Amino acid sequence: MKQISSSLTQALNSQTPKYYKKILLYKRVWNSATSEYEFEPPIDISKHLIEISPIKWKLDTEAYSTWSCANTSLVLNNLDKKFTPGAQNSYFAEEENFFGSKVEVFGGANTSEGKEDILIFRGFILNTPQEYPEDKTISLTLKGELEKLSSFSAEQISNLTKNELLGQNEGQEFYTINSGVGVILEVKQGSSLANTQTLQPSLDYQVSSLNNLNQGAKIKLKNTLAEGQSLWCSYIYWWQNKPLSWLAGQIAQISNSQNTDIDDVSFDHAIINTFEQPTFTTFEEGTLENVEISSNTVQLKNNFLKDAEFAWTILEKPSNVSFTFTPTSAWLSSGLLSSPATAYTPSAQAYGTWQIDASCNWSETENQLNFFISSTNNYRNTNGYCLTHFKYGNNMVFGLYKVNNGTLVGLHAASYSLGSNITKIKYRLSRDENGNFYLWLKALEPSASSWHYLGLVATDNTYTQSSYLVLKMVNNGYQGIENVSLSPQAATGTGNLAPKGTYLSPVIDGGEYLINWDVFNINQTLNLGSAKTFWRAKDTLEDSWTEWAEITSSQTPATQKRYLQLKWSATSNAEQTSSPVLNNWSLVYYTNSVNIALVNTYQKNCLEIMQDLALLSGFIIGYKTDGTFLFKKRTYPEPSLTLTKGEIINIEYQNSGIDKLFNRVCVNFGTYQEVKDNSLENLTRPNLIDKYGLKELKISAGTLLPPENANLALAAVSAIYEQVCQVKKRAVINTKFLPQIELGDTLLIDYANYLETEMSVEGLEFDLENWTLRLDLKEI
Repeated sequence: MKQISSSLTQALNSQTPKYYKKILLYKRVWNSATSEYEFEPPIDISKHLIEISPIKWKLDTEAYSTWSCANTSLVLNNLDKKFTPGAQNSYFAEEENFFGSKVEVFGGANTSEGKEDILIFRGFILNTPQEYPEDKTISLTLKGELEKLSSFSAEQISNLTKNELLGQNEGQEFYTINSGVGVILEVKQGSSLANTQTLQPSLDYQVSSLNNLNQGAKIKLKNTLAEGQSLWCSYIYWWQNKPLSWLAGQIAQISNSQNTDIDDVSFDHAIINTFEQPTFTTFEEGTLENVEISSNTVQLKNNFLKDAEFAWTILEKPSNVSFTFTPTSAWLSSGLLSSPATAYTPSAQAYGTWQIDASCNWSETENQLNFFISSTNNYRNTNGYCLTHFKYGNNMVFGLYKVNNGTLVGLHAASYSLGSNITKIKYRLSRDENGNFYLWLKALEPSASSWHYLGLVATDNTYTQSSYLVLKMVNNGYQGIENVSLSPQAATGTGNLAPKGTYLSPVIDGGEYLINWDVFNINQTLNLGSAKTFWRAKDTLEDSWTEWAEITSSQTPATQKRYLQLKWSATSNAEQTSSPVLNNWSLVYYTNSVNIALVNTYQKNCLEIMQDLALLSGFIIGYKTDGTFLFKKRTYPEPSLTLTKGEIINIEYQNSGIDKLFNRVCVNFGTYQEVKDNSLENLTRPNLIDKYGLKELKISAGTLLPPENANLALAAVSAIYEQVCQVKKRAVINTKFLPQIELGDTLLIDYANYLETEMSVEGLEFDLENWTLRLDLKEI
């Protein structure tokens, strides 16, 4: 409600008020320095006024949150052609000065202090004035500031990218870096930006995937890009992940609104948000460690051992033999050894798994020493660990040693039967973080056998670092190692699966509107393995994470921190042949608002976007009398004025409001559709639908797209239902001139025996010819 002085109040309440009208014209002129239109100082054109039509405002029309714009018409005396553009002594030098000019209408009265008035209406000339030469008059239609928004393109609520390099030298299909592209402005091809030609759409290229928030626009050339040629693109793309109040602020800025009154959007009913990973694409957003995505699930990797990429160097050898090296093998040939043959390769692995194919066709004595952990490249002075093996009859004898400055200190030695005439074996050796050594072996030639598990062969943690892997061979030639493969994980069996692995979800942002985290659920198949799930959280991206805390299905993370991350920790069965499978998981959280994306504002104006914004939020949009841009939550404050028979001229009509009643609300925002009606909420019969028949209100989000994981429809349907699905009295009353009343004000109507209740002002109509006010009212 506007504030008016006590002297004006007294004058308006007198028996014979002496009213007057004042009309100010602000011509719109172009400022070449700022490249904008500006308003000149006002001209008082009150003396030209012949007639003014009622000034009308309305909140909702018949449709919920469909806003009508204030308007009025002026009939002006044009006897001296003051309002004829280009005429001598005209207020307007050219026609363009008419359009967009501002007019303010004041109403007032003579007071004890002199003339005093108050701004009733601010409007703009947005239509061609009608001149009537015979009557020497001109008619101006003035539209309120909300209508002015239709003059501004919503395309400005976007980002512009100029000359983005799409590709070079080859290719026919290209994508923009940014998604949500709405308009392709220009595509250019050439050897450099200084030497390009502009390609013609349809003739030279085709565009697809416009307005796709998850993918860039696709540019497909008619001809393949040639060597030495590059492709550039300029385009407009839409904003994503923006608060609703931010969008309102952008529109206020575009429309040059100097003052704003914008509320952050929050809903009384919590919005259910669901983080969910059920597909390859969503799982791919996380971090995989020794796991892989397979058929839309996460499983342990099926090739945890990797081929070595070694660069071997000969340390020593007799002249009559030769080494053959590959990254995964070191093979000796060409005769008997008269002295040791040794080669080394850099290797920093001190824990994990080593798997090697090794020859064993020599005499029954220790011939091959594999220093798999070595501090130096020379076995004579190294510290580390060494594995030896040789054939003894039909048995293989293995020895595991700790190496102290080149001296072998036995940790384990044992004999294992593999069969006769064995010439090649495979062994898998692992060392875990506790220093436990495990060994598996099998025969390869002349015939393969099954794996033999030798179990825990030793425990030692003396040496925890390695720099080299050293191979030493003595006695006969034709021996070596090959198919060397490694893993930083310690094996538990002989299968190909990683013994354990983890999957980290992407960081889940509960957002600035987070109320609380809710239920976590997981669908997993353990098979013969095992798995656990954990969460951690932090307040800001710059903070450190909390410690991991275990969580199981149907539990809730005990935190109010904004950011949260999930971890799936999987372990195979002991044989490494069966993996747990993460099928999908989800986490629910509640917010009182959401951020949105713009789908497409091309060829839409700011008024249309604000109307979509009103539908999505249920907020009031418009302007205050003083020109302040409004985006406000619907509220019903305490009555600011009481109207009695002293102010009320008559009650034009009143009714129960049944004709304005909706009894079912259907809201469709994004992928969510929610329905709410009385029959679903109240089993008592007869219900509202029984009584009055079905009247349905359908609402969708237009160009504004809520996040796919946020069920905004569920929160909005309840809020809207409370607004429109209750029987509320309606009334239209005529009062004396009360310029202080504004839309949305709460009034106490005390018209004894007829209407006695608190009501909200839903519509205003000032009649400055008869100095009355017509009010559309709705019971609170």
